[in-house]
Amino acid sequence: MNLQPTVLRVRDGDLAEAGSWVYVWIRPGTERRIVFVGATGLPPAARVWLHLHDRDSEVGWMGHRYPAAGGDLREPLDVVAFPVPESVARRAVRDALIKRLAEAGELSPHYCGFAPVAEEGDAEAVAVAEALQQQLALYRS
Repeated sequence: MNLQPTVLRVRDGDLAEAGSWVYVWIRPGTERRIVFVGATGLPPAARVWLHLHDRDSEVGWMGHRYPAAGGDLREPLDVVAFPVPESVARRAVRDALIKRLAEAGELSPHYCGFAPVAEEGDAEAVAVAEALQQQLALYRS
């Protein structure tokens, strides 16, 4: 039994130490199963909840654009979240990762996320995206 608490600190009226994350929604057990790639400054569990339940389609992205995530179908999905160093722009990492995953043919035909960008961005973001892509390969194997 895990009885270790999670401490969420609020400082100066905002959530402190939330971090910077890139996360990937995956359909387990299928080929080309990545359906969404996102980036957030929220704790990943909070962002996933918002994706599924917020009525604003720009916040509740998955609930609005990928109906199998909720609603009547309730397809099983895994969300794999990776911390991103604070010195690197998480959106740049997200964009570089999407581009790399698209080029590798790893996006699902049901992918409902941001379109791949033409340019990967700065070298630091690309290096982090490469590392995340390698970690995703380990996760899926």
